[in-house]
Amino acid sequence: MTVKVALCARLSDRRLSSASARRRTCLERADARPDAKPILAPWQVSLATGIMQRDFSRAVSVPDLACQCRLSLSYFIRAFSNTVGIAPYAWFVQKRVQHAEALLTGTQLPIAQIALECGFTDQPHFTKAFAKAKGTTPARWRRGFLLD
Repeated sequence: MTVKVALCARLSDRRLSSASARRRTCLERADARPDAKPILAPWQVSLATGIMQRDFSRAVSVPDLACQCRLSLSYFIRAFSNTVGIAPYAWFVQKRVQHAEALLTGTQLPIAQIALECGFTDQPHFTKAFAKAKGTTPARWRRGFLLD
C-alpha cells in the first residue's frame, strides 16, 4: 500500500511540475509577443475572399467562412480584420458595391435589377449601402458617369 501511495505522489508531482512548466511556457510566449495580433494564413484569405466573391447575389455567412477556415467566429473576424484591414462582412458589402458600379456603368439595367443581382434585398437597401460607400445614390452616380 505504501508503494502505491508513493508512486501516486510521485506521478502527481510530475503532473504538477509539467503543468506549471506548460503554464510558464504559455506565459513566456505571451511575454515574447505582447502586441501580436491574430492574422490569417494566405490560404485562409484566398479561401474566404474566394467564397465571398463566388456569387454576389447569394448571402454570405461569416460563421460558415470561419468554419471553412477552421477558426472560431471571433478569432476569424479579428484575424480577417487585421489581415485585410476591414471586417469580413464589410469587405463583402464593399465588393458588392464595386460589382454594382460595374453594372451601373456597363449596362442599362434598372437599378432595382442591379440591386437584386448584387445580392441586396431590394432597391432601398442597395441605395443605402451604395450611398454609405460612395457618398451619393446609384442613380446620381450613374448620371454623373454618363455625363463625363
